[in-house]
This record gives sequence, structure tokens and C-alpha cells, in this order.
Amino acid sequence: MNDEFNLDVVSNFFKHDYHDRGKQKWQGFFLSDHQVALHKRANETKSPPLSKQEPETILATLNKATVQHQHVFIQLKTRDKCGQHQALKGQVNTFNSQSILLVDGTFLNIEEIMAIEFIVENKTE
Repeated sequence: MNDEFNLDVVSNFFKHDYHDRGKQKWQGFFLSDHQVALHKRANETKSPPLSKQEPETILATLNKATVQHQHVFIQLKTRDKCGQHQALKGQVNTFNSQSILLVDGTFLNIEEIMAIEFIVENKTE
């Protein structure tokens, strides 16, 4: 066998013999990892539905959370594809009678909020 590198042999191999399967060779890996990630995310975000709160209650909770620098669990009126109310966790940076700004930069309208609770040691009270 010849130990010299021959570019013509390599070019001929890729031109006539080698057939790249493209996405097909990775599809099995993607599906299993993707499914695991989706299930993990779904289990993390599932939460029992909270009772709808009055705007005054929501504003009072936001005020207390802002003053005491507490984290809150916010359940929105909008639902995801599974029919679950969308939810957020975070710390309130500032708010007014119409909108909220969380510390992470998330902006919400007060009208979007269905309920809000304080987070105590990874549990809602």
C-alpha cells in the first residue's frame, strides 16, 4: 500500500462512492433528546390553576412583593397548547396600575394576569 496522500483518490471517493445521509443520520439523536427536554420542561412548568384574583388583590400583592423584594409566581390568562395557563416566576422590579416590569426584563400588562402569589422556598403560599 502507498503511504502518500493522493487528493485524486479522495476526490473520486467523495464524488462517486460516498453518499452523505445529511439530517437522517442525526434524526434519531435529536428526537430522543428533544422529547426528553420537552417532557422535562412540561413537568417543570405545570402548576395547579389559581383562582382568578381581582385587580386590587393583584396590585396589593405586587406592591408587597416590590417593597419586600420577594419572588412571585404569576399565572397568566393566556393558555398554552396543552390548555395550561402560562406562568412566570420572578421578582418585580417596578409596576404601575397598567403594567409590570420584572427584574429579568419581562414586561407584562396587568390585564394579562389571572393570579399572583408569593414564592416561599420553591413553593407557592
